[in-house]
Parts: sequence; structure tokens; C-alpha cells
Amino acid sequence: MRCGFIGYGNMGGAVVRALLADGSLQERDVAVYNRTPGRLQGLRSQHPGVRITESMCEAASDVDAVFICVHTPAVPEVLSEIRGAMDPGTHLVTINGGIGIAEVQAACDGPVSKVIPSITIETGRGYTLVTHGSKVSVAQARVLESLFSRSSKVKVLSEDELGIATDLTSCGPGLMTEMIAQFARSGAKVGGIDDREALAMAAETMLGTALLLADGRSSPRTLEEQVATKGGITEQGLKVLESELPPTFDRMFEATMLKRGSTKPLPVERP
Repeated sequence: MRCGFIGYGNMGGAVVRALLADGSLQERDVAVYNRTPGRLQGLRSQHPGVRITESMCEAASDVDAVFICVHTPAVPEVLSEIRGAMDPGTHLVTINGGIGIAEVQAACDGPVSKVIPSITIETGRGYTLVTHGSKVSVAQARVLESLFSRSSKVKVLSEDELGIATDLTSCGPGLMTEMIAQFARSGAKVGGIDDREALAMAAETMLGTALLLADGRSSPRTLEEQVATKGGITEQGLKVLESELPPTFDRMFEATMLKRGSTKPLPVERP
């Protein structure tokens, strides 16, 4: 599969590196454009066979799929720039949750999918969310889903279902980082130990716990019962969390959904 990537920021870069590292894409089949060429130095040295292009149009031509990996406000400009360079059947893929498939199709009348990866894709863990527009063929859908199946678990959803799933998967690493950082910081403060040491212990423990839950070897309730003896220390901590965390998380998701609902459609120029 020949792929062009426009944008090599945090998420776009993670996707390119992950797909090359696990062999899902070969260097010769990848073209990358970034507005700031200097950011591509690491990619160039680690994967010399990747084609670094001097324009968006060059990255979008002669490929099977074009991935738009830029911030939401920049998407209309990219679409306007590349639409004449793409073949009619080129699969256009956005990795941006802020613009809808219908808006993209209004500018580039072809097959459009949306992919929402997680920054954890470089670890070979996490979910990649996928939704397809009506013009995407069954073959194109399967190829795109398979592309991400080595580096993550792939979940195909309708566009309406992406919101909360994005919060749990793509936004999740940022939100969970704050949770674990606060957990470690409080422990360090109460226990009088070094902040970095506390964070290392908490992160490693969280990793092991997450693997037990993700691999289906345990459930939240079973794991809590295994750790928390009756009347013990863990039980006391759980009582506080069970009382105070639910309203905090409810407010967090209310804030993210409110922000998502307040996002106005982008002014995508028609061809």
C-alpha cells in the first residue's frame, strides 16, 4: 500500500514511525510532507528509504491513500491544495476528530475515512478508531483497518460513536497521565519520597494493572478483592476513591463533550 502523509506532528509522526517499525508499511511506499522540514531529520536518518517531499501535492500524488495529519484549522487549506493532485479513487484519510467526513467530501469528492489513533501506537498497544464514508469500498476499508492491526487494536465505529470513544482512547493517554501524576505526587508528598521515584513506581504498577485488565485475566472488582483485604489499608483508600472519583470523572466527560459539541463546522471550499 502506497501512502502519503501530510503533517508530521506528534500524532502523525507516531503513526508513521509505528507503521514502519512493525512492517505494515515499507519505506519505499511512504511519502511524507511537513511544513517544517527540520522536523523530519530523525525520520530521514532512521528510514532513509522514505520519500521526503517538498510539497503537499507531491505527497498526495501516485499513492493509494493520503493521510491528513494536521490541526483542524489547517485542514481546509490542505484539501484545497491537494485535490487536483490526487487520483479520483485515492483514499483520503483524516486523523483529526475536529472535522467530519461530509465536510472533507465537500472538498474532495472521493472515498474518505477517519482514523483516530492513540499516541500509544508506538508501543504496539492501545486502540485505533476507524469510521468510513459512504464512498469507501469494502476493499479499501479492509486494507485501511488491516494497516493498523499490528500496532493497535482496531475498532470500527460510526462517526456518531467517535466522541466518547476518542476521549477513552486518543485523549486517554493525556488524561491518564494527569491522573497517575497526581497519584504519585500525593504519595510522594505524604510519604516523603522523591517525586520521580514515586512516579516510576506508580507508572510501572499502572502498566501491570492495565495489562491484567486489558488481557482479560481479571476484572476491576476481582482485582480489587484480590488486593484489598477486609478492614485493610487498600480498602480504606478504595472507599475514598469510590466516593469522590465518580463525580470528578462525570464532570471531566461533560467538559470534553461540551467542547466537542461547541466545535463549529469548518468552512471547506468546494471544488
